[in-house]
Amino acid sequence: MAQNAQRGELPVQITIPSIKIDQPIDVGTIQNGVWLISYEHPTFLDTSARPGTGGNTVIYGHNKKVIFGNLPYVSIGQNVFIKVASGKIYKYEIYQKDFVSPDRIDLVSPENKEDLTIYTCWGLFDSQRAVIKARPMF
Repeated sequence: MAQNAQRGELPVQITIPSIKIDQPIDVGTIQNGVWLISYEHPTFLDTSARPGTGGNTVIYGHNKKVIFGNLPYVSIGQNVFIKVASGKIYKYEIYQKDFVSPDRIDLVSPENKEDLTIYTCWGLFDSQRAVIKARPMF
């Protein structure tokens, strides 16, 4: 488990105004190498850092319109808002967008800096991952 995963509050809602995403967040984990995922909402990886704890917060979801189907259409400089259990809202700015092979786990690995990583499947037969990186706006 990531060092930062035990501190901070659970993220409970994600809002990306530019692509009309405003969804509650479920909690998921990795069991025997399989990422458990909600079929109804974006999913917070419980072994990643919680918002505000100085690490990489990972939120992933299915490529369905009501979840992250529009994620590939965000642009650099747009905002993402994460609400935690207490109601506090963290604001992030998108600084990177990549379309990568599914084996690029380095993009969701723990980091020593505050980051938000959001990703979903993309491409023909979900052959790629759309990975969005955002930095906190303090």
